[in-house]
Amino acid sequence: MRFFKARNSLAVLSIFAVLSTTTLNAFAVESGSSLFPAGSLVQCSERGKPKTTYYIDSQPQRNAFPSRATLRSWYGGSPDVSTVPCNQIASIPFGENVTNRPGTLARAAFTDTIYAIAPGGTLRWISSEDVAAQLYREIYGRLPSNWISKIVRIADDDKGDYIIGEHIHQRSDFDLAAAQAVSSIEQDIAIRNGTWEEPTLDPEPTPEPEPTPEPEPTPEPEPTPTNHPVTSDSAVVAFVQDYSYPVRNAPWGGNFRIQCGISHFNNDDPIVFPNQSGASHTHMYFGNRSTDANSTEATLRASGSATCHGGIANRSSYWVPAIYNERNEIQVPIPAGVYYKSGGLDEATIQPMPTGLRMIAGNAMANPQNPQPKETLHWACMSWIDAIGRGERDFVSYIPVCEGGDTLLMSLFFPQCWDGVNLDSANHKSHMAEPEWDPVRSPANGNQLYCPSSHPVPLPHITYNFDWPIPAGQSTAGWYLASDHYDRSSAPGGYSAHGDWFMAWDEGVMNYFVQHCINEGRDCANGELGPGYQLSGFMENQVQ
Repeated sequence: MRFFKARNSLAVLSIFAVLSTTTLNAFAVESGSSLFPAGSLVQCSERGKPKTTYYIDSQPQRNAFPSRATLRSWYGGSPDVSTVPCNQIASIPFGENVTNRPGTLARAAFTDTIYAIAPGGTLRWISSEDVAAQLYREIYGRLPSNWISKIVRIADDDKGDYIIGEHIHQRSDFDLAAAQAVSSIEQDIAIRNGTWEEPTLDPEPTPEPEPTPEPEPTPEPEPTPTNHPVTSDSAVVAFVQDYSYPVRNAPWGGNFRIQCGISHFNNDDPIVFPNQSGASHTHMYFGNRSTDANSTEATLRASGSATCHGGIANRSSYWVPAIYNERNEIQVPIPAGVYYKSGGLDEATIQPMPTGLRMIAGNAMANPQNPQPKETLHWACMSWIDAIGRGERDFVSYIPVCEGGDTLLMSLFFPQCWDGVNLDSANHKSHMAEPEWDPVRSPANGNQLYCPSSHPVPLPHITYNFDWPIPAGQSTAGWYLASDHYDRSSAPGGYSAHGDWFMAWDEGVMNYFVQHCINEGRDCANGELGPGYQLSGFMENQVQ
């Protein structure tokens, strides 16, 4: 079992020495209490208990440090804070919360997502751990093996004090010198509020530069077409292997099954909260490793390595809410199993998924009073002996108590009938529907199901399957999902399980496995595409 430390917090690295109190106290407060010159740090004490620390600016206003971590980022470990009567502080108008000093690093403790703090309290996500490590070394002067764990924490509630800035993909995207040049809290607040004016100096005259001719744009190379029977994309062909295996018929219906390593975690959801970084509860992703709030059909298909069978042939994105143990640590399952099946429909009628289709299975608002049907979601303990004796082998709609040696299982089932028009809908569900029992046709055809007339297009039935092996001496008591926003004091977690799917398969590969695995009633496991071929590219979990 692998763990993520997960507190309801961000983590921030403070790297600056204590600033000169003389410098910070350069301006005197002319109203309010004359005891508090601009730059003062004050707190009041009530019944011997220290209260919030404030920075007094030149307005004068009192600006609150939301945590000791924020205070340390500006003043180091021993700030000079005066304790004064509370009524004196209350007489000064409140300004706003102070954010951590520009030029520090911040980390989302849920996911190890690392940010650089830019001027004006701007959080900028660093997409590469290598770039984050390079910045750490520049800021702190060294890079210990446990550098991420050395980043201290601030409360996640304080994230609302920050501005979400542009992502950092390479070292040159972040101007560390400019961030470190912010010399005071008052300057940083003014930058955030758009009131800071840089001092102007008469520049030395400089000669006019010679105009540089615009370079001719280099066109993106088109994929080299091939005559391969599975795909016309030469890059994708590398993930389609010749493979000879016994043809297995599937009496329960044609199916195509793959494995996907867990790729990353973040607080994004490109279906529910497109272009809104950090707006969601924490999600666990598999498939396309580049998925974030800004992902679209075009970006998914064009970029990102992938952790599922198929590699870049399967740049689709798959995600579910993160699961935590009773100590608020993220639990990473073994690689997920994703099934594309005929479901209860006639396997010969199943059609390929349209590119760009988005779907959600399950209900993030479900709770103990409004549980989900087991046909959409189920949990179980899978030890086959002890769990059966404890009555925990049955499928349930919440996380059961699995003991050491058990495996916790979760399965999610997507709808498979499409309206044939919309790739998404306002609620992300109404463009899809479940198959139905037809009172006339079903009895005459072995109780087969049919797509309703409102959603007539039958698609593969997608299922997500997860297994969490439970180590000896541990259990799942107290486990919960990031989306469990209900009172868990007297109810188990897991009721709000749901999953998202964003189609970005290579169309040739999708068409091939739908025809040769599903339509022709074969059992295709581990990326087998049908007679003669199998997908490679599966990655083990990319997170620890």
